[in-house]
Amino acid sequence: MKTRLFRSKRQGQSIILIALIIVVLVAMVGLSVDVGNTYAQNRSAVRATNAAALAGMDKLIKNSDDSAISNAIVASFKSNGITAQMNPTIVAAPGERQILAYYLDSNGNKLGSCTIGSCGGVPPNVTYIQISTTGNVDTYFARVVGQRTLPVKAQAFAAQCSPVNGVYPIAMNAADLNATSFNKPTDPAEMQYYGIYSDNVYTNVTQRRIYRKTTFGNSGSFDWLQWTSANSGGSAVATEQMLSTDGNLDLGFDEVTPWPDPNSSVPTGYPLVPHQLTPGDWIKGNTGNTNSTAVRAALDYHIANRTVMNLPIIDQAVGSGANTSFHVVRMGSFLLRGYNLTGGANSYFDFVYVGQAENKACLNTNVNQGLKGLGMNGQVYVNPRWQVTQPPAQPVAYNVVLDVSGSMSWDFNGYGTYDGSNTNSGYSVSNSVKGDVQCESPNNPNPSSLPFTDRCDGGNNSEWKIQNQRRIYVAKNAIINFINRMNPYDSMRVIAFSTGQTGNAAASAAWSSDKATLTTTVMNAGKYKSDPYLTSGGTSGPQALDKAAKMFLATNGYTPTAGNGQSFKPVVIYLTDGVANVFLDGSGNTARDICGSMSAAQAQNTADPCQIGTTSSGKLRPISAMIDIANNMKASMSNLEIYAVGLAQVPSTGLPKVANDSTYFFSANQANFVDNILTNIQARATGATCTAGGGYSWLNTIATANLPASPPAPGNGVFGYVYVYDVNSATPKYTLPIIHDTTTTNAGFLGYAIAPPDPNNAASTGITPGTYEMEAYIDYKGQDGVTRQYDYFINQGSLTEAKRITFSVSSAGTLGSSVPIPPVFLDLPSSTHVCPTTP
Repeated sequence: MKTRLFRSKRQGQSIILIALIIVVLVAMVGLSVDVGNTYAQNRSAVRATNAAALAGMDKLIKNSDDSAISNAIVASFKSNGITAQMNPTIVAAPGERQILAYYLDSNGNKLGSCTIGSCGGVPPNVTYIQISTTGNVDTYFARVVGQRTLPVKAQAFAAQCSPVNGVYPIAMNAADLNATSFNKPTDPAEMQYYGIYSDNVYTNVTQRRIYRKTTFGNSGSFDWLQWTSANSGGSAVATEQMLSTDGNLDLGFDEVTPWPDPNSSVPTGYPLVPHQLTPGDWIKGNTGNTNSTAVRAALDYHIANRTVMNLPIIDQAVGSGANTSFHVVRMGSFLLRGYNLTGGANSYFDFVYVGQAENKACLNTNVNQGLKGLGMNGQVYVNPRWQVTQPPAQPVAYNVVLDVSGSMSWDFNGYGTYDGSNTNSGYSVSNSVKGDVQCESPNNPNPSSLPFTDRCDGGNNSEWKIQNQRRIYVAKNAIINFINRMNPYDSMRVIAFSTGQTGNAAASAAWSSDKATLTTTVMNAGKYKSDPYLTSGGTSGPQALDKAAKMFLATNGYTPTAGNGQSFKPVVIYLTDGVANVFLDGSGNTARDICGSMSAAQAQNTADPCQIGTTSSGKLRPISAMIDIANNMKASMSNLEIYAVGLAQVPSTGLPKVANDSTYFFSANQANFVDNILTNIQARATGATCTAGGGYSWLNTIATANLPASPPAPGNGVFGYVYVYDVNSATPKYTLPIIHDTTTTNAGFLGYAIAPPDPNNAASTGITPGTYEMEAYIDYKGQDGVTRQYDYFINQGSLTEAKRITFSVSSAGTLGSSVPIPPVFLDLPSSTHVCPTTP
């Protein structure tokens, strides 16, 4: 008997399997449909995000504000079918996309923590705009398996890129240009080709002839470039193609590599944007044929069509011949009006400078955002002040320092009577008026609406016709009235200063109390052509104060004791109507290094920035030299009082710093003020028992004797605080104590710091690169035993003061993992005085 094997069956088993298979198939089909839909939505988000980033950057390039940039981003998304929710505190509604937009620096770090549209303003140094787009897409079939939505995300970075179209291979010398105009030629023979150009498009722009000189570094020079490194890149055919119609830069560009300058370090990552012409690149020089028929035809085309030619502006050339490389600092826009290419090294272009070439918004996918936080440290300097007690009714030794430069022959509006002669080498070519004119500045008060000319040279050719309205007349008569009020034991010495005086500053023969002698001295001071009310020369302020300091030395006849046995109170009264523009060594400062866009005459009469700060060799410019000399005088004579009187329309820049403090500075912008001011000074000098001391030394450490009382100082080795804010915020983001630094690099110096991020401490995040604002104060006990709070920043470059300043933290400035911030200088505000302003 055979055994049969039977397998039992259940009814309906195949139905279950089929159902499961159907569910899987539906899920797979649904997922593929939903994924495909999500992919399409994601592509749309990418396109919209790219477009929005470009739209925002385009607005930024056009100097739009934060709100306008945000609106442009929203509008761009809308035009691409997306509703953007820009507020990160509001959850995107169904159908909306959450948009996070930030300003970034050149290292990809956020500039502040705000999103675009909520920053209040556009921070400086924006390199990129970053936009991140997120959202969800509802599913149709995938929800069967519990997947109700799928994510959508996109990110884009927009940058500012140099133009590509309309760029031509002609290198322009940066020394010939400023941001808005051609600089005036230094060669008088070239002045005939320099001037103002206007047409129906451009108004009051400058034009100039630019030569192909043998050395590119010479002013007024151009040279030829080539875009590629190929041997044929500088050929006649290549040059013609680079110049034709809108150029061919978009077809290829090669930076000079490796970095060709042996005297400078290679920037990290050079070239920053490979194969894209960018400021900072080196371009290969072109020695090929530049006078072919096709080259001339291309140039004629640009003249006829008024092409706006974008040309690289070059600040440095290295090498020679075929190995010459040019360093690009920026791009400029020019109109070509004429040329001559037949003169070899004397070939030229006649160009009109339209202005800086407009950057274009472009996408950038190579933005490194790896750095999130940094350490930060900075030093603090304080300028302590205190009261110096003086005996009452003390005899005074007056050192009167009188400006006798040429402008002292004008009236208080700057009016002179010009005789038509040209003695000022800095004059312009357009002002040839004669007679009554405005000599000093077109911005001066001009009640008589007189024409302006910069050809005036004071008493030499333009003294004001009404003698008793001249500045020198008013000043001398006020000083004579001052002399007549002097007490019996007072003494005086008079210093007349201008470049027309021996040594630029001439002192009277001796200290004197005789009023008749002093009156004669004043009348003879600086007189020109035997006329006591005519003056000449430039404003040699540093030599004048240096001479005043020397007059208080025993070797120059000074005795500290008056005839009645009392000690003298030393007093300097410095009267000037002009900007100090002569170095302490006697040479004039035309400031070609920092004010080259101005004429020499303009620079000599522009206090900020031309006459303050230091040169590249470390030499103090005239106004800063005056302050330094005055500070040395104050430090060596604790009871010294220095008063400064600014006559007529002279800028006050630096004069309050020459004086003991701002209450010792007076502005006499009208003739009838001068006598009253000198009367006030005399009353204070003879009657006040308090002199403002200190203010002459920036200290970055506090000696034991000057440790501030606590309160008001915080105590425990803390002398004050630095407060760091997000831009326009009222709440400090960081509160940093000012202490004597204990690190090895700055041991014992006043400073503050934020520790760099600590990987073992999640709370130690450092400071994110960006733009911030700062307030600070430091307490210091002066020599009078009084603790004062110093809470105003003094800008050492411009000498201006501020309660709050802006600063930037950039990963480009890191030293290790900590960013050094430039030192801050804290002083009392100019409205705070250590002494009463009246006796």
